[in-house]
This record gives sequence, structure tokens and C-alpha cells, in this order.
Amino acid sequence: MHGDVAFARNDTIVKFAPLGQSLDEAAPSDRRFLDVYKRQDNAHGWGVHEHIWNDPDGPQ
Repeated sequence: MHGDVAFARNDTIVKFAPLGQSLDEAAPSDRRFLDVYKRQDNAHGWGVHEHIWNDPDGPQ
């Protein structure tokens, strides 16, 4: 990857529910993810280049 990059690791609690099930009924789970930011040539300056979950079963 070329250009300036920055990384941010986040620990969060998320809830996943099957279609039709309320999020209130879903069990929370701890997740960790890494955001990779890359410098852009626009007014925002930075943008998310990649969002990586800590496990292969995490949402994409």
C-alpha cells in the first residue's frame, strides 16, 4: 500500500440477531476490529481503507 496510512483498534460490544428477531433478545458479544485509514486527496483528508474484524465469523 502506498501513501500515508493510520490505524485505529476498537474494542466494542455488538449484538447480532437473525432476521425477524429483535435486537433486545440478542445476546451481546465482545468484538475487536481494526480500521485502516488512508490519506485521500479530498476535503475529508482521510478515509477508511479497510475494516477488519478479529475473527473470521465477524461481519464483513
